[in-house]
Amino acid sequence: MQNWDLLLAKYFAGEANHQEERQVLHWMQANPQEADKLKAVWKSTQSKQGFASDVHFAWQQVQRRINSTNNVTKLKRKAVSWVAAAVLVLGLGVVWWSLSQKKQTWQIAKTLTKKLDSLTLADGSKVWLHHTTQLRYPTTFGKSQRVVHLQGEAYFEIAKNPAKPFIIYSGNTITQVLGTSFNLKARPEEQKVEVSVNSGKVAFFDVAKPDKKVLLTQGNQGRFEAGKLKKIKAYHPNLFAWKTGVLSFEQAKLSTIVQTLTTHYGTPIRLANPQLGRCTLTTQLERLPLHEALEIIALTLHLQYQINDKEVLLSGKPCP
Repeated sequence: MQNWDLLLAKYFAGEANHQEERQVLHWMQANPQEADKLKAVWKSTQSKQGFASDVHFAWQQVQRRINSTNNVTKLKRKAVSWVAAAVLVLGLGVVWWSLSQKKQTWQIAKTLTKKLDSLTLADGSKVWLHHTTQLRYPTTFGKSQRVVHLQGEAYFEIAKNPAKPFIIYSGNTITQVLGTSFNLKARPEEQKVEVSVNSGKVAFFDVAKPDKKVLLTQGNQGRFEAGKLKKIKAYHPNLFAWKTGVLSFEQAKLSTIVQTLTTHYGTPIRLANPQLGRCTLTTQLERLPLHEALEIIALTLHLQYQINDKEVLLSGKPCP
């Protein structure tokens, strides 16, 4: 959800759908003081006859907020109560993920190429961004929680703070931690979200079902796909290779190695003879350019390789 001001406004005016209601209720449970304040002020507005007299001005303010939001292009005029609710939320500015300048200033970090970029957040947590990734984060965190929004893939090392959980919104999921390191992958084109824990403990759940959490520890992976959560006890050993630059293979088939190298370097690698895929190899490639990695594989398995403009071709005799 990209515009929480309008979401809360819809909720108080009775215009929210079931999923939106669940999201608001989850926020209220996590922020009881702010929720009570909203409820009290909203209740007081319902007893004031003159409140509706400012509807025209109120709607102008709401439209201005809508027009500044990329994901909302058209919105028809709702009932007076909906506008009043919007004004209430906009006026109070109590939502910690709101873009209100009075509460927080948000920044966006983007990576467009294969380059690995890293940054340190206000609490000392470190984030490494994979290619084509976007992270939205505040310059300073709120008093009770640390919240960021991710689209793409990133590796997190979260500074420990038991009193202030770190929360990541990605796709339709929430990842909540206190202090740990993990990889989070949420690429829209893949239509799934994956959390792979390197250390510590992580809670992973659907935004619409906060009561059904999956707890992940070191070596575990959580996956959200087609509306379902799944816990996997072990993930691929080279999952963190994009950050560390280290690829490890132990008695791995060449067909598997080729797939891993293709993903890691972004260059298609093809076997001239499919039978070569049965060859096995144990090796470790540490921060090597593609041609050096190919050289090691070719020398070990007595193969030849050719690098073209669009792909790499491995050829030679099949292994006995």
